[in-house]
Amino acid sequence: MRKVRKMNQMKTLTLGLAVLFAGATPLHGAPPAGTARSISRLEAAQPSELASLRAEDETVRTRAFRLPVTIDLSDVKIDGAPAPLGAYLVRVFFDPTSIRLTAVRGGEAKDFSSAPVYTYLDKANETGMVALTAMNVREDGPTGLVNVARLAFVETASGGRDSVRTEIVSVVTPLLPQIRENELKAHPIAVAR
Repeated sequence: MRKVRKMNQMKTLTLGLAVLFAGATPLHGAPPAGTARSISRLEAAQPSELASLRAEDETVRTRAFRLPVTIDLSDVKIDGAPAPLGAYLVRVFFDPTSIRLTAVRGGEAKDFSSAPVYTYLDKANETGMVALTAMNVREDGPTGLVNVARLAFVETASGGRDSVRTEIVSVVTPLLPQIRENELKAHPIAVAR
C-alpha cells in the first residue's frame, strides 16, 4: 500500500511539473538566464550512515557509498538576481547487478530536507534507475548550490560505483506571482545536458 501511495505521489508531482512547464511564461518579460547543472558525485558513506546498514560484515561497510544530489544554480539569474529552486525532477542511473540503492533521504537545503517522492527501492534496484522529485513554493527558496537529496548505495560487485550517473530532467523556479495576471506561475530553467 505504501509503495502504491509513493508511486501515485510521484505521478501526481511529475504531472504537476509538466503542467507548470506547459503554462510557464517569463517573469517580468524575461525568462531565467543561465543553466542548471548536476554536480552530484559518489563518495564514501559517513559513519552515521553505516549504522543504518545493520551489517556485521566489514566488507559491506567498506562498499557503502552516498550520493548527495546537488543542483548547481549558480549561473541562473532572473532579472540579475539569483534564481531560487522551485521544483526538480532528477533521475539517477546505476548498474543494479553491481550496486544496490539502499535509501533515499532529503537534502541539506532547508526547503528540500524532507525525503523527495521517489521510485520505490525494489523497482529502482530492478531497473537500475530511481526518479526523484520535490517542490518548494517559497519565493525566497534556495539558490546557488542546492543539495536536494541524499542517496545511499552498497556496491555488490567491483566497479559498481562507476556506473552511477545523475541526470536532471527538469528544474523550475518556485510559483512566482504575476501581479498583472493575478496568478502564480513557475518558470523553466535550462538544464545542461
